[in-house]
Amino acid sequence: MKFFKLTDLLTQAALFLAGLTLFCFDGERAVAVTIFYGILTTWQLLSFILHLFFSRESWYHKKYRTLYAETGLALLVLLAGGVFLFPFASLYFITLLFAATPLYITWYMVIVTRELQLIRRKELIHLKN
Repeated sequence: MKFFKLTDLLTQAALFLAGLTLFCFDGERAVAVTIFYGILTTWQLLSFILHLFFSRESWYHKKYRTLYAETGLALLVLLAGGVFLFPFASLYFITLLFAATPLYITWYMVIVTRELQLIRRKELIHLKN
């Protein structure tokens, strides 16, 4: 599990830095938005689903992961319901989605980082005297 979490965190960091670098230095910015929003969000969604179904015992920060899932689901329901119920406000809901995505990306990276730190501390617990 430690290897999976480390790989997950390093991949997220690499995608985040690649998107940020392209956003700062690329003239068109379309590639940066695709990497930042599309690829990184997809990676985190797959990571979250894998953790949900295959590694229940490694959820040291289950409270934060549950809160992350609940708020993400609420945002998607709000977005879908808002677009269908209030089509004139769809621009607002799409803007909300793009504004919330960087917060969710950062939040998930913090959760994974804290879990990895906890795993490393638990490995060294036998050395404590």
